[in-house]
Order: sequence, then C-alpha cells, then structure tokens
Amino acid sequence: YNKLCFAILTNTVVYGKNVGIVHYTIGGGFSNTGYKNPSFAQNNNGTGSEMWSNPANALTDNNSYATMSNAALLIGGTVRNSNYLYVRDLGLEVPANAQIKGIEIEIRKASSDNSGSNYTRDQEIRLLKDGIVVGTNHGNIGVNWPITETAFTYGTNADTWGTTLTPDEVNSPDFGAAIAITSRAAGLLLPTVISYIDQVRIRVYYQVDAETKVTYSVVQGGFTGLNNLNA
Repeated sequence: YNKLCFAILTNTVVYGKNVGIVHYTIGGGFSNTGYKNPSFAQNNNGTGSEMWSNPANALTDNNSYATMSNAALLIGGTVRNSNYLYVRDLGLEVPANAQIKGIEIEIRKASSDNSGSNYTRDQEIRLLKDGIVVGTNHGNIGVNWPITETAFTYGTNADTWGTTLTPDEVNSPDFGAAIAITSRAAGLLLPTVISYIDQVRIRVYYQVDAETKVTYSVVQGGFTGLNNLNA
C-alpha cells in the first residue's frame, strides 16, 4: 500500500487519506463546584482563648448558630479572641487533571451588638489544607460585624489564598476553612456580646484542559477501517 499522508499521535503513525483525518475538541474550560456545605465542624485551640459553642451549627443555614460569648468584666471593656472554628470535608470531586484557580468562602454572620465600643470583628479567615491552617489571612480586620445576619464572601475565582492547591487536596476531607474572631464588651451594665455564625460555604474554581480527539480513515491492502484516537 502507499502512505498517502501521516500524523504522529501518541507515537502512532496513521496511514490514510488526508481528507479522512478530522480533529475536534471536547470538554475542558473553566468551571466551579458551586457552593458546598462542609460536613464536619469543630473548635480548635490553635489560636485565641475562647471556645466556640455548638460549632456544628455553622454547617447549614438554619438559624441555629455557632457562637462565642464575651461577658464584660470591666466597665472600660473586655476583649476576647476566639479559638479557630474549623469547617471541612466538602465532598468535592474536582477532576484529577484540573488546575485549581480560586477559592471563595461565604460566611453568614452577625453580632449581638456593634454600637460604640461593643463589637465582633474578623481576626483570621484562612484555608485548611491537609487539616492545617495555611495561606493569607482574608479577614476584614477592624470592621464590625452587622447585628443582622448577613452573608460575606472572602476570596475570588482567581484567588488561591497565597498557597498552592491540587485536586487531591481540595477533594480531601481535611480541606476547608478556619475562622477566628475578636470581640469587645464594655459598659456600665457589663453587657455580654455574642458572636454568631449560621453557615459557612465554600466554592472551588478550576480549569480542565480540553481533550483533542482525532478520527482517521485507514487505507491498507484495499481495506478501509474507521477508528478513533485520543491525542
């Protein structure tokens, strides 16, 4: 037979007619997981001194709250810093060949008071990778939480929080978020400021390279066969 034309595909030489070779692309592109609720929450004493009560209440938006309470001890004010609230295990299935492009964390939060010298504020908003706090702090330092429950978003579709991430790492049950806060309570009546978190959700943005397929026609010894190859 005659070699009319050829293309090298994964070290294979294709014999056939030039008009019989067709390239096309499938899959690929930019995508995201949608917001996912973690399935596990716990207090972790890796920072601060005050424990979170009912950490599992931060897993879903149901008006049940993970809380930290700060009872004023002095008229001039008492400042307390929380432990970490860990939320993790998103049940993700990001493709193994994906590139992680960004992470968004949404936190529904409120404070019982944000008037004058009484407040709740972010201290740390970070990622959990392999169960360890990593990356840059995305907390809105110095900004009082509202007294009405409100959703705040941290990160973007192009923000990997100062760390590297792989599909295996974000798919792991040890991937999630670590949250710590600071609270101040002051006044003649020695008030208690309560910090509330109703829900934490996380969205992962990723890109998968497109897959190119080639359809070709083989002419060999008078027999024509149709096959497919992946490039």
